[in-house]
Amino acid sequence: MHGITSKDVEETPKWPEVRPAVAEFIEERPLVAHNIAFDGYFLKDLDETCGMPPFSNARLCTLRMARLALADEIDRKSLDKVLDHYFPGEPSPPPRGECGC
Repeated sequence: MHGITSKDVEETPKWPEVRPAVAEFIEERPLVAHNIAFDGYFLKDLDETCGMPPFSNARLCTLRMARLALADEIDRKSLDKVLDHYFPGEPSPPPRGECGC
């Protein structure tokens, strides 16, 4: 799905090492994502697995917003389709793993 292999991440820091920087970055800001259910549960499961308290930030789902705001305007509400609706002709962000990060 994302092209990331176990080898790609074997030398990366683990969640308990990274979480403090993530918490400092987001502070009390809401977590915003297209399909926050996936990302939110992923963060919750990471915290639970590592015995850490979950983030209590408000969560906003751009997929839900798109389903409401664009119900009759576009068929699919995927992030690339929503971006193309609002910014026609603009390039979409590169697929994961191709951004050079």
